[in-house]
Amino acid sequence: MDRLTAIEIFVDVARAGSFSAVAERFEMTPAMIGKYIKWLEARVGSRLLNRNTRSQSLTEAGREYLAGCQSLLQHYRELEQNTQAHTGQATGKIRISAPYTFGTYRLTPLLCRFMAHYPQIRIELDLSDLLVDVTGDGFDLVFRVGAPKDAAFIARPMATSVPVFCASPRYLQRHGTPRELADLARHHCLGFTPWLSQSNLAGEFPLDQLHLWDSPFVSNHGGALKMAALHHAGIVLQPRALLREELASGALVEILSHALPAPRPVNLLYPAREPMPLRLRLLIDYLCEHRRELDLPA
Repeated sequence: MDRLTAIEIFVDVARAGSFSAVAERFEMTPAMIGKYIKWLEARVGSRLLNRNTRSQSLTEAGREYLAGCQSLLQHYRELEQNTQAHTGQATGKIRISAPYTFGTYRLTPLLCRFMAHYPQIRIELDLSDLLVDVTGDGFDLVFRVGAPKDAAFIARPMATSVPVFCASPRYLQRHGTPRELADLARHHCLGFTPWLSQSNLAGEFPLDQLHLWDSPFVSNHGGALKMAALHHAGIVLQPRALLREELASGALVEILSHALPAPRPVNLLYPAREPMPLRLRLLIDYLCEHRRELDLPA
């Protein structure tokens, strides 16, 4: 087995806490991931992970070994970056984190066109509306909605997220159409999980008026909330980009247009580092050049 691959797998397992998540990333089976870990443990002569049926955790030896592996991989990446800078060849993997809706409908088409220009670059796109640790979670680039809070990262505004309230005509016929935010107390508001924990929208909009703790349906995925609204389960507040087709067809009806949260910036975040890998510099420049395509009309 390849030792560097085994080390990369170990670091990712330590980060993710499960074989299955890492197996998908490396295009392997969970059983094969387990074999790499066992092989690595045999090489170092110590158990690195405590295992159970659902998850894995680091042993004390594993924590010490992880720190060394992370340092080794960072050194390898710097060596790779310096070589690419001299040869002018862009190769390797770029890990990106982005919100579900923005990443699916706006970012992915642009990434596909970028890969057509640079076939030696591999993109790994992780979609999540939860906050991530850019460095600790191993991401190269992170897109996030809202004002950036960490001054340690470079932030570039790339697009705007425009929210909208809507519900199905049948739901509004049954329950009436709210005229003010206060009217939502008598309605079913579909809950978006990040609003209940990490979202910085709470400082910009009175989320308490949505009564999310009493929501009949909660999800961390805007697409699931859209489907719930289409099946008459309640009122949804999500980006207009996600709901555009349903609003245009009349399957969903916009409401409370005078009481919406303000449009929010979508920023590209990445740590300042020199030298920057050629593949990252090329992608950042490409995204900035085509940012108008990311910021589709509302």
